[in-house]
Amino acid sequence: MRCKAQALAILSVAAVSMALIGPPTAAKSIAFRTVAGGGEVGCSLAYDEACDVMVSITRTVWYVDNTAPSGGDGSSGSPFNNLQEAQANAGPGEVIFVRRGDGTANGQDQGIVLEDGQCLLGEDEPIITNSTGPAVILANHNVVAGIVALDAVSVQGCEESVLEEQGHGILGNRSAGFEIAGNQLLGNQCFGVGVVDGSASGIVACNTLEGNLGGVGTDNDDGTLDLTVAWNSIGAMNIGIFVGADDANGVRAARASGPGGISRAPDAGSEKLIGGPLSVEIVGNTLQDLAFGIQMEADGSNIEATIASNVIEDSSDTAIDIQSVGPSRLTLRLNDNVVDLVGDEAVSLEIDDGELNAWLVGNKITRFDLGVDQGAGIDLAATGPANTTLAIYRNEISDSATGDGINIHADAEATSVKVGNNCVARTQLGIDIQARSFGTVADLYNNLVADNVTGGIRLATEAGGVLPLILARALDNTLIGNAVSPNGFQAISTVGLGFCLDLQNNSSDTDYFLMQADPGTLFLETPAINEGTLVIEGGLTPVPRGACGFPIFFDGFESGDTSAWSGTPAPPCAKHSTAPAESSLRELRPAGADLPPADVEAATAPRTDNLAGQRTIANKTRR
Repeated sequence: MRCKAQALAILSVAAVSMALIGPPTAAKSIAFRTVAGGGEVGCSLAYDEACDVMVSITRTVWYVDNTAPSGGDGSSGSPFNNLQEAQANAGPGEVIFVRRGDGTANGQDQGIVLEDGQCLLGEDEPIITNSTGPAVILANHNVVAGIVALDAVSVQGCEESVLEEQGHGILGNRSAGFEIAGNQLLGNQCFGVGVVDGSASGIVACNTLEGNLGGVGTDNDDGTLDLTVAWNSIGAMNIGIFVGADDANGVRAARASGPGGISRAPDAGSEKLIGGPLSVEIVGNTLQDLAFGIQMEADGSNIEATIASNVIEDSSDTAIDIQSVGPSRLTLRLNDNVVDLVGDEAVSLEIDDGELNAWLVGNKITRFDLGVDQGAGIDLAATGPANTTLAIYRNEISDSATGDGINIHADAEATSVKVGNNCVARTQLGIDIQARSFGTVADLYNNLVADNVTGGIRLATEAGGVLPLILARALDNTLIGNAVSPNGFQAISTVGLGFCLDLQNNSSDTDYFLMQADPGTLFLETPAINEGTLVIEGGLTPVPRGACGFPIFFDGFESGDTSAWSGTPAPPCAKHSTAPAESSLRELRPAGADLPPADVEAATAPRTDNLAGQRTIANKTRR
């Protein structure tokens, strides 16, 4: 017997009425979409960055309450007492509504497989689990809101690069369209949310993910997925957000915004620039107590990524880790993130072959390289036949006794780096740019570089590449309190075709050390007028003003607002009053290790009834 919906028309799912940490201005521009139009889906969600979620129900509703007697018909007054009966009776485009019941997984411990267009909604956070696979398996155009997906187990273990049919809280395998909001995904053996070869649009927002192997993971070797990961609280696991794809159609976009995320792309082939697009927005998330916050791996792929307004704290390895292998094209925008307490690099960009265009703007990076592994606040390693253009603007990077502030290793040809209006303070070496191959261009301007242990700015050609050549401009930088030896500013040419330097209008309380040694050559635009003394070792070759050719190398790269690339230097970096405790770092938890006990506490706020036709499912405050 099939039951039509009761008078319940609208639910208010405030399952995570969370307060945002910081002002995620980028998040406010996101227009969340209905999962699918027309009558295909039994409900739709509407919510904002405050995680107030409204669910509108338009189709048949089937009710589940594990405290109900057996023999129910699925109506509101006579609900099923187990999920399997609801799964067997609900048709495509209908709603399965699970009440809290007795607060356990009794009758809800075998998971559920949804059909196309179905909505799975929870009242007061009912628990769903599965000892042999995912707690929830998506079809197409599904909505999941207000549940606890707990302790899902995979019979074959879990590997983050192979996500199919494993112990995820929620799994979408070739799912076209989904929306996952206001849930708790806890203690699952694999990811809280795992997506394999998804397509259409997907949203993962306002969820709490804790104690899983990973938070949100997607591995798209095929499909055209547009994924948004926003305003989630993610903690106590190995990987916060993982996005990947390879050996398939190509990746158009992966946009990550929040305290943690990973993106990995597919092999597009030599003739394809862009194949099946993967677009990921990661916005306003909080990631804590992780090994890796956000990882992106591009394997012969095309990715566009924006990572913005996230808070990433207490990562034992790397907070934001972006890697490219094979002929790839990556366009990345990392802005307004807060990264603190990191064991290795705060932001790591590694490209081996292909093309990288990246903007890092307005990030605050503090207390990194706590593992004493020579990590950096921002680290770029460009190798192989790569073409790299990187803009680092208006960032605050500070407080690492062993790690450099900004570290650029240009082993690849055609590496262009623009570093402006940053504050770099109390690190090992403030800004270090090393050219080991032909065609490195470095433009440094309006930076405040202060109190760094082994120097302020270092530019150098080094052996190891093919005929290193560097064109560098240092303009209007302020260097204060950096090590007297080996000097606040260094330009060193010891190998390669040459080093052309434009050094103007800088202020330093230590010397500018310029060194040329065979077989290197150093050209200096003259006159070089700066506050401080030039110390020249090994001679140099004066050349006229403009000979180094700036700014033609960056024409068209700044994007829209050119005023953002000018103005006064960043203010002094704020200093932390206390050093981090050694216990702040967490060991990497190996796959299959015991996970911390899941927190299945009920919502802190009491349930309240609203206007007729509305119901509050839960109200939980972000920790």
